[in-house]
Parts: sequence; C-alpha cells; structure tokens
Amino acid sequence: MIDDEYRRLERFEQLVRSFPTLRHVSAEVFRPWDAVRFAQLFRSASGGEKDAALFVLSVWNPTTDWRKLAKLARDRSPTGGFFDVHRALGNWDFENCAAFLAWARDPWWP
Repeated sequence: MIDDEYRRLERFEQLVRSFPTLRHVSAEVFRPWDAVRFAQLFRSASGGEKDAALFVLSVWNPTTDWRKLAKLARDRSPTGGFFDVHRALGNWDFENCAAFLAWARDPWWP
C-alpha cells in the first residue's frame, strides 16, 4: 500500500512538473503532498501559473473551491477558484498547452 501511495504521488509530481510554469515548485511540497500549501504558492502568481496550478489541483480534487480553501483564485469570475479549460488554453503558451494536452489524451486521477 505504501508503494502504491508513493507511485501515485510521484506520478502526480511528474504531472505538476510537466508544466513549465510549475517546475520551480520545491520538492518539499510533495513530501508529504500538501495541496493547500501548493495552492498558496500561487496566490500572487501570473495568470498562466494560476491556471496551471488550478488544473493540477483539479486533477487532485475536482470538487474543491481553491478560492475558499487556499485563497487561490484566477480572477473574480464565478469559476475563479476552479479550473477553466477555455480560459487556460487561451492564456497558456505552447509548452503549457502541450502539458495539458498530454494529460487529456490519457487522463488519470490520483
């Protein structure tokens, strides 16, 4: 069971790091994984970084409103604390879009 949990978190960290805007996140955030701490890292980040953070957080837990839990919001829109694929694809550069599309071709959830 511990090996399964480790592999699951390792795969999730690989997803996070597949986004160029998220690669700078310290490994300590993943050991142990702390979704709230991760979200809080992006409170004052750029729009593209927030969109990437909201995406990976939505893979981790799609029902959490990160605006309420960690004060992470993309903007004041009704979806501000949730991932919005249309907004993100219009905002990301090619490499961040590619990271999302790689996951979307073969989606999985931890």
